[in-house]
Order: sequence, then structure tokens, then C-alpha cells
Amino acid sequence: MKVTGKISDSYGALDGATIVLLRGGKRTNLATISNQEGNFEIDNDEIKSNDEFEIRYLGLETVFKKAKDLKDADIYLKESTEELDEVVVTAGDDKDEDSATNDYLNKLLSNLGNKPNTPVKRKKEWYKSTAFLLGTLGVITIGTIIVIIKKTR
Repeated sequence: MKVTGKISDSYGALDGATIVLLRGGKRTNLATISNQEGNFEIDNDEIKSNDEFEIRYLGLETVFKKAKDLKDADIYLKESTEELDEVVVTAGDDKDEDSATNDYLNKLLSNLGNKPNTPVKRKKEWYKSTAFLLGTLGVITIGTIIVIIKKTR
């Protein structure tokens, strides 16, 4: 069966949206991404008309569609209303620094896929958010190295 469609949001076509076949509620390896015009196509004999596909794009709500509904389908993704939790970073000579660092990193990594709590003004605004997170991880790594050096002296 062949599934095709075009994915867009309020700004137009979505380049890089993911379309994944689900089996038993779990993602499979059968997937694709939309092109610059927002178009996608998957042609595979394993696809059955009742199969479900997950269509997602970072910062937008995920949509689920049956294969039988994905024939030249126009799919519109709305902005997600999820917000990041507050993250507090502290510094100092804490006896349990490794635990505090691990807690912070776990919280940071668990929120990587979530949309920032500020409205997206332009398409692909999330790149800035990813750069910020990677920069923050770099700062944490350098801070951890400094703490280790201090402890070994």
C-alpha cells in the first residue's frame, strides 16, 4: 500500500516532519520525513489500510492517521501548548555535587523534545533552543571537570 500526503502548519509546508508506522502502539522502522514542500510518500507492501501512522514535528502537536486516510492527504499540525518546567541551576561547594549535576542533566535531557514556553514566531525557531541546550551541557561539562580537578588537589 502507498501512503502520501502534504504536511503543513500555520506558516506553510513543513520540511522535516516525521511520519512513522505504528504497530501495537509502538514505532516501527518504516518511516520517512517530509520534503521542502511538506510532501511525503511511503510505498510498502507491509502497510495495511488499518495501520496507524504517527505524524510529528518538534513544537507542534502529534497527529495519528490510519493508512487508508493517507492518500494525497492534507495534514495540518497545530502548535503544541506544552511548556517546559522550571530549571534551577545553582553553584557552590555542595558535598553532593555529582548527584545535583545528575539530577539537573536528567531534567534537562527529559525536556529536550518539549517546546519552549515562548510562542514560536517563525518556522524552525526551535533550532535556537537546541543550541542553548547544547551550550548549557558544555558549561555543565566544564564545571564538572573543574570540580574534579579541585577534588584531586
